[in-house]
Amino acid sequence: MRLTLRTLLAWLDGVLPEADRGPLGDKVAASPVARELVDRIKAVTARPQVPAPRVEGRGLAADPNTVAQYLDNTLPTDQLEPFERLCLESDSHLAEVASCHRMLAELAADPGVLPEFDAAGRARLLAALRHISSAPSPATASDGVAADGSRAPKTRQTPQAYAASRRRIPWLAWVSAAVAILLVAGLASLLARSLINPRRGAPVGAPVAAAPGEPGKNVPREADTAAGDGSGAAALERTAALERAGAAEPAPAAVAVVAPPGEAPVQEPAAGPLEVVINVPAAGVPAAPEAGSAPPDAPPAAAVDPTATPPSLPITVGGEWPLLWRQQAGATEWTAGMPGTALPVGADLVVPPGCTPEITVADVVIRLLPQSRAVITVAAEGVPRLELVFGRALVRSSRPDAALALAAAGLAGSLGGSLAGGVAVEVVLVRAPGDDPASVPALTTGGMIPVAAGVLWKPAGAPGAGAPAEVALESRRALAWDARDPGAISVTEPGPLPAWVAGVGIGVGAAGRLERAAAAAFRGRLLAGETAEQALTALAASRRVEERSMAAATLALLGRFDSLVALLVADTPPLLLQNRQWETVEAGSVPLALVRGANAAARLRQAIVAQAPAGTGDRVWRLATGFTPEELAAGAADELVGALDDDALVVRRYALLRLVQATHPAEADRLRYRPDAPAERRRAGVEWWQRWLREGQPGRARGR
Repeated sequence: MRLTLRTLLAWLDGVLPEADRGPLGDKVAASPVARELVDRIKAVTARPQVPAPRVEGRGLAADPNTVAQYLDNTLPTDQLEPFERLCLESDSHLAEVASCHRMLAELAADPGVLPEFDAAGRARLLAALRHISSAPSPATASDGVAADGSRAPKTRQTPQAYAASRRRIPWLAWVSAAVAILLVAGLASLLARSLINPRRGAPVGAPVAAAPGEPGKNVPREADTAAGDGSGAAALERTAALERAGAAEPAPAAVAVVAPPGEAPVQEPAAGPLEVVINVPAAGVPAAPEAGSAPPDAPPAAAVDPTATPPSLPITVGGEWPLLWRQQAGATEWTAGMPGTALPVGADLVVPPGCTPEITVADVVIRLLPQSRAVITVAAEGVPRLELVFGRALVRSSRPDAALALAAAGLAGSLGGSLAGGVAVEVVLVRAPGDDPASVPALTTGGMIPVAAGVLWKPAGAPGAGAPAEVALESRRALAWDARDPGAISVTEPGPLPAWVAGVGIGVGAAGRLERAAAAAFRGRLLAGETAEQALTALAASRRVEERSMAAATLALLGRFDSLVALLVADTPPLLLQNRQWETVEAGSVPLALVRGANAAARLRQAIVAQAPAGTGDRVWRLATGFTPEELAAGAADELVGALDDDALVVRRYALLRLVQATHPAEADRLRYRPDAPAERRRAGVEWWQRWLREGQPGRARGR
């Protein structure tokens, strides 16, 4: 069987005969082009933003009947190859063909979904068809006067005729040109008045004086406001270039928007704090106990001397994205921190997905990336101090003598020298599959990457034997360590920046754009006066999948897992997710909840047991925590394959996820089974996994 677009769609939707599935799957696995096309089909059918083909297209693209003839295998042979080429070049046509093919395949698998018309229904359909056939032809569109002087009836005009009529009216082009000239003249006039205005007080980019008692405000940088997504590596290197040229780096963008008065913060459950966090001491402060001896679920706190009174520094939210914060001392109320507002020293900060807020303190700009948690205080020396609990941050400053005290994954010290190029810091919580989150603490690892040379790292406290008092960090050489022995730092050779540094943590693909769009919807609701609680509640009930997912992930960061679990266990619309959407939501929230500590894991388990299908709560929790290699060898693999035929969709999805993570099958083999397909269409995939488990060789299971 030839590997064509139609046979590929039939293979994906499970309508091929059993004898053809294996050979065609082998062809897909052996063809990089076919695998890429499979991924593209999944992407375009999962994106709600893909538009329908435009009706004013030409040739095959203009006739919707072409899709029907193609799917019905009645398209003329001379049109078959051009139409498939059109589908491969156009996301809109590919999405239309793939979606229609999937619907027809599901109807073929379950005819009861679309019952036959009764007599009354057939009569209505025939009446509608007769009405359409009796309507005036669109090709004879006119609205003028007939030759005999009578007014001709109005008829509809085709898009092609309308476009042609627009092209025959040249005066529209002159009107458009005149409007453009007037707009340019008006903008030039405004620019001239602003240049000669005697009241201007500072150049663009200089700090603007604030009234007494108000936080300082800055004029937004042109480059930042135009880019929208923020700096990343390009902006950090641009800053370094300005510093080398002797130009002062403009202050970070800050929009003068304050949180709504009387805002009701997000309420966290009455249980205690969420995470087990290793608090890292500042310089001169004794080290905190190790993770095993630390009290369980201790809240993140700045490890500073309680008797010291460091000088106060203004801490301001900049950029264009909000964050969530609460008072550090055991508070359960979360407040939306909008750009331009001041934060209290020691506030617990959480960044929602899709947001990249900037925090300015003493000319040091700290950009926190999505799903990060941090605490910003002031060290005894009067320098800002960042404690990164988990997540990622980019730090930079244009001031030559700027410094930042840093605590991350057990490492404590200060950054100095030239921070104009920027420093990227990352803290990752690691958990082995199968570990009990209530009894086995996560491993905390850290990494630091100077984007440009000239950064100096000074460890906290007195240097040990043979350890230097100060280390010069070379450009793009990553430093890595973990909380078990922060002093044992490994250094890599210079290499390219990680994608999260170059892209400021936001993907450039469809998933990243959807995540940023959901974050923009959250920001818009906050700017409209809604509280964080109101905005998250509204987004959790949105019709858009990305907004529901963003709200659920944000609430999960705050310790509220009901919305997240509702998405994971849903098996009917409107909460039902497609398989790839489900995997994205699960991977973005559940692993992080399992490594944050016993309290967070206990709340997640409580939500799963309460909302999972009847009798499956404990089983779903076990699947969510994963299995060790020893457990898989001892029989857990048989349990996973058996769960592929379970009645609960969430059980089937988790079983497939764990099997894929344990065996790493080829994409073609993974596509043999779809958890959300009807039972009769799942049967072939279950049998394949049973053969794989029995034989232990996927190649033999495919019949080779």
